Amino acid sequence: MTLAFKARAQDPTIASYRYRVLEPIAFLKARGQQVEAFDAAYVDRYRTVVFSKAYGPEDRKLARRLKAAGKRVILDLCDDHFFNPLDLPKYREAREGLLAMIALCDKVVCSTPVLARSVQAHAGLQETPAVAPDAYEQASVPAGPPTPQGQPARLLWFGRHGSPNAPAGMADLLLVKDVLAEAQALRPFELVVCSDSEARFAEVSAGLPVPARFVAWTPQSFAGELARADAVLLPLSDNPFVAAKTHNRLTLALSAGVPVVADRLDSYGEFSPFCWIGDWRAGLEAVLLRPDEARARAAEARAYLQAHWSPEAVAPLWEAALDLPARPREPGRVVTPQLRPVTPAWAWFAQDGRARGPWLLAGEAADPAEVEAARREGARVMSLGLGFERTPCDLACVVDAEVLAAHGPALAEHAAFVLVPFDLHGRGWAAGRSLASWGADLPVLARLRDEGRLVGFDLWTGSSHGVDGDFATDEAPRALLAKAGVRRIQALGLVWPQPSVQGFEALPTIGQRRARSS
Repeated sequence: MTLAFKARAQDPTIASYRYRVLEPIAFLKARGQQVEAFDAAYVDRYRTVVFSKAYGPEDRKLARRLKAAGKRVILDLCDDHFFNPLDLPKYREAREGLLAMIALCDKVVCSTPVLARSVQAHAGLQETPAVAPDAYEQASVPAGPPTPQGQPARLLWFGRHGSPNAPAGMADLLLVKDVLAEAQALRPFELVVCSDSEARFAEVSAGLPVPARFVAWTPQSFAGELARADAVLLPLSDNPFVAAKTHNRLTLALSAGVPVVADRLDSYGEFSPFCWIGDWRAGLEAVLLRPDEARARAAEARAYLQAHWSPEAVAPLWEAALDLPARPREPGRVVTPQLRPVTPAWAWFAQDGRARGPWLLAGEAADPAEVEAARREGARVMSLGLGFERTPCDLACVVDAEVLAAHGPALAEHAAFVLVPFDLHGRGWAAGRSLASWGADLPVLARLRDEGRLVGFDLWTGSSHGVDGDFATDEAPRALLAKAGVRRIQALGLVWPQPSVQGFEALPTIGQRRARSS
């Protein structure tokens, strides 16, 4: 039996139709799933119908008919239409319709965890809706060369002009008008606004202290402006409607290799190694005065997007959310999703000033009283080996699956966050398994994931964000902290006794192994 997607509007220029209907149909079909766009003429062959942002009176009527015929009905949402601070009648009506549709449905699926929690709260659901994230959209044209330093730079904002129910859209540019004025003194630039309302642009640009030009959005005009841009700017209003948004605009720009300066958003956090989030002055200074450095930073996002946000990467999450059987794309090859949320180490250290203060490396022999004294003096604590057994820590560095299996309860109790390589080690070496595949074997890993306490890093990858060095000593943890920008690192209790579990930490150091083999 087939699953059908019923969209509110079938218009490829509407982002939600591309991200939530056309793309899922394409990548699920590629994995052998029986999915298609809804057609009333073939309703008898549908086992499940997914209503994509479609919950009006006619949609609810159809949902009732489907339910009466024994079909499953799922509602897919990618916007928070519960948020109505101005008490607009249209959105009061939308709220009632949305609640009525949710009551009819067998399941609700959302585009982000923030939206899922909002829907759960407003609809009074016992369980949080499933999350099926958007795959990133590859820009049709790559970034061209930066504008020569002797010419004004081009900075781009793009998106819909706004929403009546919430502060959002083009007017968000006014939130950063002061920092834009400061940046104009560093180097002249033109602000290009690619959007759907020239009238709204006239209102907003009157309040901007920098030269601005409007371009009517079409797929062709946008592609050209993105390719010519020296950076994309994404200021954001702080409200629940915006907070529930996806990464789409940011990752679309990064896919072209265009630098991005943006406000903080839950869905933006993991991309901070590749752009500037929450630091407008530093970001604008970099894109205007050091464009080659900014381009290099953005270019590193491509491999990460392919690995974690491609259609192939998110397809298993859609299958799980829609209760479809997991399917390999190719015979004998099952694509497993990256565990979510696994925050990249560089993004984690960039948050909450974690790289600015001193860090203490605490080993198994560290005196808990001395560790606590260092914490009172402002140091953060990284546990090495089994140091987390004796004292609480901000971050526990664990390389081996064996340590997680044998010491999971203590780790979950004493470590605020746990740092693991994306390719976790088993029996002493990189296992070649995704973190997702370890979930059934290591319940503590799944727990840390679900609680948002898992931090990942690339071990010995050769990438600019990879870390090498001996994990039988503190060499690699020190290298990781230094790469993250930490300037003061102290150590306590770093003796290396025979560990209580066998694994990578139990092996001789690289130097010892070389000496034995020579």
